[in-house]
Amino acid sequence: INDEIMAAGHHEVCIESPRHNHIAALGSQEQLRLLLRAWQERMTSMCEDQSVRYVTLFKNQGGASGASLLHPHSQIVALPIIPSQIDFRLNIARDFYRNHGLSVFARAVEEEEAAGGRVIC
Repeated sequence: INDEIMAAGHHEVCIESPRHNHIAALGSQEQLRLLLRAWQERMTSMCEDQSVRYVTLFKNQGGASGASLLHPHSQIVALPIIPSQIDFRLNIARDFYRNHGLSVFARAVEEEEAAGGRVIC
């Protein structure tokens, strides 16, 4: 069965700096604070649309990552559906919580703290 929906949602590009070679992670704390605030405000605004069920943010840095804009930028996409891979992961997280009374994310933090380090997948 081929499910189809009308094209809908939101897509915004956030230009992070007027400088072409700027790297947000190497900027000042104030610049980073402003960027994080802008992301939060735009994502919150998108979520006000009742049709939005999923919002994601991603960042491209340079041509090797597929970036088509020279300025450092990130993108925010809001969709009326939850992508199947995300829905699958959410279901696993819900099942874990039901079975253990603790979120899988809290468990991961506990295990990292017990091991004395961070695990990044």
